[in-house]
Amino acid sequence: MFKLVCSRVWTSCWGRLRWSDPPPPSPEESSNGWQQWRREVTARREAGAFLSLRQLQLLSRCAFVNTHLFPQVLSGEEEVFSEPEIVGSCESWYELMVARVLFTTPLVMSSDYDLVYSAEAAMKTFGVVSPEPLDSLLLAALKHSPLEVVYGAKLAEFLIIEYASSLLAHPSLWQVAMDYLSECPTQGRHHMVLHLERIPLTSARKAAKVLQLCRKFQLKELEESVCRVMAMKELRSGRLGAAFSWCLQSQDSVFAAFLAERYFTSYQTLGEFMDLDLLDNLGAAMLISKKLTFLGKYREFHQLFADGEFRPAGQLLVSLLTSGVVPKRFWLTLLMDSLPLLNLKDEIVFSSEDTVALSHCLQQLTSSHSRIDQSQSTSKSHDSEKAPPPDQSSKLSLLRVALCRNLALATLQEAELS
Repeated sequence: MFKLVCSRVWTSCWGRLRWSDPPPPSPEESSNGWQQWRREVTARREAGAFLSLRQLQLLSRCAFVNTHLFPQVLSGEEEVFSEPEIVGSCESWYELMVARVLFTTPLVMSSDYDLVYSAEAAMKTFGVVSPEPLDSLLLAALKHSPLEVVYGAKLAEFLIIEYASSLLAHPSLWQVAMDYLSECPTQGRHHMVLHLERIPLTSARKAAKVLQLCRKFQLKELEESVCRVMAMKELRSGRLGAAFSWCLQSQDSVFAAFLAERYFTSYQTLGEFMDLDLLDNLGAAMLISKKLTFLGKYREFHQLFADGEFRPAGQLLVSLLTSGVVPKRFWLTLLMDSLPLLNLKDEIVFSSEDTVALSHCLQQLTSSHSRIDQSQSTSKSHDSEKAPPPDQSSKLSLLRVALCRNLALATLQEAELS
């Protein structure tokens, strides 16, 4: 509609101007033509020629601007750009600045007109008291200050972060927001971690998506945190195997050691392993922590025993007890596992050296028991020595007898072979 109005003015006013043939008119000719345009439009406005234009009246109603203001804009009167109706129709000060420059000084690119003055006047008219970073960048560009414009690159990062933050508010676009943040070299990673930490891990599927982003952008600490949170959720629900699966994904050695102890404690209580598939497929993951290594090797001992490979099983058991990877509070369980091997009738599994090593472990366990009984205190360390309960005294006695018998038999056998 505005185009129709301008076309009529153009036909009646601008068409009167006479331009030279190509090349284009010189700056002087253009300036003279612009001044003639202004005089023609002003004369027609004062004569009331625009009042009969129905399109102009309709445009005024749509824009909520008085009809007489549009001819003033077309004639390039600077005062009209301070009118509240004109200022209110602009969304920002630089929109007001562009309108003012184009309608009052359209030949700005071919003159020495000060754009900074126009920008500052527009900011003042628009009521800008404290310039935003974008305002400062635009002013720097108008002042032809390359250094300030380069520093304005920080503004670009700021705007990207702000846009990414708006995407995060949408439940389906938070993953896209991470791609935007990854393009911000200074603050992007910090905001990425900050936003990902706040995402509620309501399901395993959502947690898997967060983990995928952590691995994509190499957020190792956050990856471990997500896995730890999910593992604790599974642990509280009694799903120890699922908790292990989450832990192994992050390669968190500390938490893996904690879960390995919980797993072995569960085995001591139930007398059997849970989630055998997980244990049987640990592979290289058992090297994450010593306690997880112990758990994997202990499962291997049970498999060898079940397959009737008693001597390899016995060697593995002795290796576990003497390697230092088994907490002392678990020694009694492993020593009791040696009892069926010590009591075999047709085979001597443990050599005299192995038997001495097992006896040494038993002696340490018994000595610790005696010291703790006397002092009535326990260590506060994670691998603190805890005495076995009194009802296990009979187990200690059985082990002592079996070890003495096996030592005698193994010594005789070795003497005969030598």
